[in-house]
Amino acid sequence: WSFKSDNCNPIFATINDTIILSFTTNEDIVKPTVTFNDKETDVSKLDNDPKTWEAIYRVLEGDEDEVLDEYTIIFRDIAGNETTYNGGGMVTIDTTPPEVTIEFFKSDNGIQYVKKGNLITLNFRTSEVIKVPEVSFYIDDATIYTSVVSDWSQSTPSDEWEITHELVYDLPGYFGINY
Repeated sequence: WSFKSDNCNPIFATINDTIILSFTTNEDIVKPTVTFNDKETDVSKLDNDPKTWEAIYRVLEGDEDEVLDEYTIIFRDIAGNETTYNGGGMVTIDTTPPEVTIEFFKSDNGIQYVKKGNLITLNFRTSEVIKVPEVSFYIDDATIYTSVVSDWSQSTPSDEWEITHELVYDLPGYFGINY
């Protein structure tokens, strides 16, 4: 049995990800019915083998955030004997993007104008733990810096972030941020 998503983190699924239950029976069966927390799935044989099956559920826009922690398989053998199997696993459907709250965004000179040698510091929180983000600083419409993993105060998923960047050249104008 295998219960996971095709997301890069297989215990989570978001819009357009597929949640997959793969299973093998000890004898040939007819096409079973499979649900994940009462969600209907598409079921198919793998390699045209009536003992090896896959049930999939594609996460769609409008799906509610929830933890899929149980599945039910109703199957019949070739003779018509029916049985129900209830199993468990865990895939979390998360379709809600994190919210970002800027704690502070400032330069070390205390004003909105910055010049070469000034430090720009950004501190923000997210409504949930996120991977290391990519953040770009810009002056007017010119990008002056885009973060890399080693720039951050931590390199593991978190909900609190701070980054400081020293300007290496002069660009007149107001500074801002894209995230």
